[in-house]
Amino acid sequence: MAFWKKSEDPWDIDPEKRRPAPQPDTEDRDPDTGLLEDLRTWNENRKAEKALRETPPAPIPCPWCGGEMEPGYLVGGRDAVRLVRRRPGGLRLMDPEDTLYLQGDGTFWCDYKIAWTCKACRKLVLDLPEEANEDAPQAASEVNEKFDFKRGTSYVRDTMPIIDEYRKICNKCADKIETMNVDQIVELIKNYKEDENFKLDFIAFGRRHIQQLRDNDHKGNADMYQCALNAFVRFLRRNKIDINKITSRVVKQFITFLENEKPRAGHKKGRRSPSLYCATLKALHNVAKAEYNDEDIGVIRIPLSPFSRTKVPPIPRTEKKPMTLEQLRAVFNVPDDDTFQRRGDYNIRNLGRDIGLLSFFLIGINTVDLYNCTGIQNGRLIYNRTKTKNRRQDKAKIDIRIEPEALALIEKYRDPTGVRLFEFHRKYANSDIFNAQVNKGLKRVGKVINFPDLETYTFRRTWASIAWNHCGIRDDIVDFALGHSPREEKKLAHIYITEDWNIVDKANRAVIDFVKSNQTEVSLTNSKYISNETAPEKSVQAPVAS
Repeated sequence: MAFWKKSEDPWDIDPEKRRPAPQPDTEDRDPDTGLLEDLRTWNENRKAEKALRETPPAPIPCPWCGGEMEPGYLVGGRDAVRLVRRRPGGLRLMDPEDTLYLQGDGTFWCDYKIAWTCKACRKLVLDLPEEANEDAPQAASEVNEKFDFKRGTSYVRDTMPIIDEYRKICNKCADKIETMNVDQIVELIKNYKEDENFKLDFIAFGRRHIQQLRDNDHKGNADMYQCALNAFVRFLRRNKIDINKITSRVVKQFITFLENEKPRAGHKKGRRSPSLYCATLKALHNVAKAEYNDEDIGVIRIPLSPFSRTKVPPIPRTEKKPMTLEQLRAVFNVPDDDTFQRRGDYNIRNLGRDIGLLSFFLIGINTVDLYNCTGIQNGRLIYNRTKTKNRRQDKAKIDIRIEPEALALIEKYRDPTGVRLFEFHRKYANSDIFNAQVNKGLKRVGKVINFPDLETYTFRRTWASIAWNHCGIRDDIVDFALGHSPREEKKLAHIYITEDWNIVDKANRAVIDFVKSNQTEVSLTNSKYISNETAPEKSVQAPVAS
């Protein structure tokens, strides 16, 4: 039986493994601290004692015949090696006062006693423990040099509650403790009381995690976590909640709150918030469990999994659609808005139109990447897509040849200081403000072309749709041009393929030429991007641009 599952008798503890008794002149110590210190000391001494234990004992002469006795190890049963004076029986009750414990040469994991045998005499010899000195002072009479506590002493009475408490802690870990080293056991005991009273403010933890994401340049994820956490705070109506108070019932109430929450003034009610926010908070909850739980040593400070036990509504498929060919061509013809603006400010409709078309000419580039662009290299725009660069090994590299249509708009908004490619950083404090202004302008453009939901991402979807449905460009080329990750079946091949952006340049040129022409379809017979046998039917939708 394992050492922590022994009987309640204080004498079941191996003499050499018991903590030393304090001397009378020793200052009072905290019992918990004292035991931990003794365990650490024992661990240091164990290494030196191990070599001594593993050295075979030297032979001794037989007291009867004088011959050489062979050394060996007397193994005990269950929890100890002991000698009793009365004949054992099936219902025997052991009397500790009449029991002689022989263990002392083994370890916690294996009790044994060194003994010598004489084959000729058929005799066994071993060393008995020394008798305690009854005339010694109280402290010395209660404990011998091996720290073997005597029954009924104050040391036994004072330490047994502590020992019982620590045994309960170890029993909670079941068989896992068998694989722990001493340091892990010490850490388990030391943190037990803290674990019982463990509290973690989920809101404060979430805000710390969000700041870490921002510090590590994961702005997109940080923004999503922030939105979800803000919604949770609105639901709670307070800025604090213990993580272990978040139950499946609370999550269900949160979902109901999101479904019934009224949208902000001037905004539409989002149907994806219950799914997205719950998924985000579930991820945050798992981050906390990974940080504060340690299943290897049985430390479970956060036992609940409320988001896993709650049925969350599925994420509804987006209904956002690309523009038709006619609507896109109408954007080209939207005239300048001469409405008076403050000196130095952009006309918001003109800004929306220009940035939308620039995004189209640059294969759906996002406003955040336009905002952060630093320059042009040999007539090409090379950047790492902000949305996915932290999730991909290639850092989501994009390499686009700048077409004349795009260059005209670049020159219109070029940064005169040369710090960045565009001057947007001089007018807007960050990319979010810039994106908001562009989308406001596109709403006004949408009224002109009868497309009320026009936004920057619409031009990315429209490029993909026209490339696939009208120009006959293969879907893998469309994915590559948009900066999508290779599909699962092509990931291995993608590792060995050298990226050739020339084919993307050709595809982009073909799409721009087609839109500027009066054609409604490109002849697939002469297409360089798709064969006649694999030409897409017009009913097939273009790859979704993300």
